[in-house]
Amino acid sequence: GFLVAVVDRPSDWDGTDADRFRTTPAHVEDAAAIAAVMPKEAPVPVWFVGTSRGTISVANIASRLGGDKIDGIVLTSSVTNAGKNAQSSVPDVDVSGIKVPVLILGHGDDDCYVTPWSEQQALVKLFKGSPSVEAIRIDGGDQGNLQATCGPFSHHGYMGQEKAVVAKIASWI
Repeated sequence: GFLVAVVDRPSDWDGTDADRFRTTPAHVEDAAAIAAVMPKEAPVPVWFVGTSRGTISVANIASRLGGDKIDGIVLTSSVTNAGKNAQSSVPDVDVSGIKVPVLILGHGDDDCYVTPWSEQQALVKLFKGSPSVEAIRIDGGDQGNLQATCGPFSHHGYMGQEKAVVAKIASWI
């Protein structure tokens, strides 16, 4: 019951400044084009979902596009602090003006140092303009690769719980 578009940064933004693209107006322009095409494919609401560093993109997009172009956002394993390389984070984006519903999911045992559950909960109070914001904690699953705790094959990527997490997101939407 969903139409999905999977998007990554453009190939001309690779290398050392790739993370910076997430907070640029150019990224929002690309997202606006996607948001305009999707309803032509299927008459459904447009939601942007981001995981880990993708949450920075989604928060930036929602803060700049507003509720007339998208219907809501989902942030999973949100980056809440800049990390070792002083990269951006969700709180670096002006999320207080986001006017669409926001779902935040975090794994209680996520060992990635930039996405701890305690800080996922704290994000809720930053979305002051949103009509509804909820943080949902996910527990259980497979702890996966302990050498790559910030990767998809660990609690950070909801290893072993993918279907349940997608169902929870779909139900919330």
